Amino acid sequence: MKKKHILRLGLVLGVTGVLTMGLLTGCRMKAVDNSKGHAYIGAAQDTESEIISELYALAMKDGGYAVTRVFDQKSADLPTLLQKGKTNVSMGRTGALLRDTLNVDPIQDEKKSLDEVQTGMMTVMDVTVLDAAPADDRPGLAVTKAAADQYGLKTVSDLQKVSGRLVLARDGFYDSNDFDSAGLSKAYGTFDWKSEKAVHVKASSKTKSGRLKAGSDSLASAAKYKLLKSGEAQVCAARATDGWLTDSGIVFLEDDRDFWPAYQLVSMSRNDFLTHRIQAGRLLNAINAKLTTKELRKLNAQVEVEGKSYTAVAKAYYDSIQGDLPFSDKK
Repeated sequence: MKKKHILRLGLVLGVTGVLTMGLLTGCRMKAVDNSKGHAYIGAAQDTESEIISELYALAMKDGGYAVTRVFDQKSADLPTLLQKGKTNVSMGRTGALLRDTLNVDPIQDEKKSLDEVQTGMMTVMDVTVLDAAPADDRPGLAVTKAAADQYGLKTVSDLQKVSGRLVLARDGFYDSNDFDSAGLSKAYGTFDWKSEKAVHVKASSKTKSGRLKAGSDSLASAAKYKLLKSGEAQVCAARATDGWLTDSGIVFLEDDRDFWPAYQLVSMSRNDFLTHRIQAGRLLNAINAKLTTKELRKLNAQVEVEGKSYTAVAKAYYDSIQGDLPFSDKK
């Protein structure tokens, strides 16, 4: 590591430590130059990213910052947008940041994973990664409760043994680096599905340039879960925070061989934005502290299952936690 990187790392991790200590002790630090701050907040093409970025935006506005939203981005592109100055705040997932941005193998242990991400993003991208949310968005497999009851499915190992009797709803996530279906077969053995039903995103969900519209990743997610609900398929790739997992008819299986690494949710900020705006980091940390896996499932479900707008869902949740946020002008 170059000397200048070491110095910068010590400075900003010191700031991060102060932010964390402030949250733990409940002290209220006066915001520095808040009124002149402008938060450019990036959001990826999935419900969860839209909700979380909206929570960040609401808190930044209440904190006195001007806010501009940068929508419709691929999740893997969010760190690059930060590095290039197109945004200065966004969310990320530790496992994906290690693999896609830092070119490091993802790590099972949550603390080690977060430590690697914080150090790596600082030295490589000049970006600070703040405290992780309790929520872990790691991949997995979901099955219908009917199939789970019929075949006694509780773990991924159980599923592998009877995979030849079940139909897979196969979407883009199943073939993504995050899910890693090839590595899954090496860890558990081959999954010989009875058949597969492809999940497609309609052409109307794409922009003229061919990119998916904001939220279209969630359309594909809804489509695969609807195949499970209709009985046309019994299995799909999933994330632990998927809203559809609130449905009692769907079961998220235990990864009994610890194949998938940690995918903790984190907020990221450019250092030139965060360094002189202590309150901004404290607000992001305070929001993340509320976001458990169970809470995110409920928030995502309100959009993906109940059909509410992500802005309405985020606003209602924000109103419920606003009194706990560390605004310098509030007691």
